[in-house]
Amino acid sequence: MIPISIGWNGADPNGPSSSPSVTRDGRFVVFASEANNLVKGDSNGWSDIFLRDTCIGAISACVPATLRLSIGPDGAEANGASFSPAISPDGRFVVFNSSATNLVRPESLNSFPATSAPPLFLRDTCFGAASGCLPATSRVIPASALQH
Repeated sequence: MIPISIGWNGADPNGPSSSPSVTRDGRFVVFASEANNLVKGDSNGWSDIFLRDTCIGAISACVPATLRLSIGPDGAEANGASFSPAISPDGRFVVFNSSATNLVRPESLNSFPATSAPPLFLRDTCFGAASGCLPATSRVIPASALQH
């Protein structure tokens, strides 16, 4: 077994982790966690979305690492809880729910209809993408929210 939820300094996580989702090859695992010691500087007090690169099947040198995905475009911590992640089979895209209001630029939220469902976000990790790809998060609307 390979540990997934690991403190940045090798310690055990100091909070629960849940909702793991794994890529087809097992290299990437995305999960939600309330732990604040998985990456340096996690002090928002909310559940965040993390991506663990296990390096399983990596072609070149790889060091297992954990990234926080529920961050704003400027790198700021989420100002609300993030939960229920799922990862694409190749690891490039991660979708998750969040009550945070700072994960995308404010002007991009104006075109979204109000829904009773928690907002849904899509993170492009750029894994496997052409060079020049920049990781970014977008707000998305499930098809069910568009039906009248």
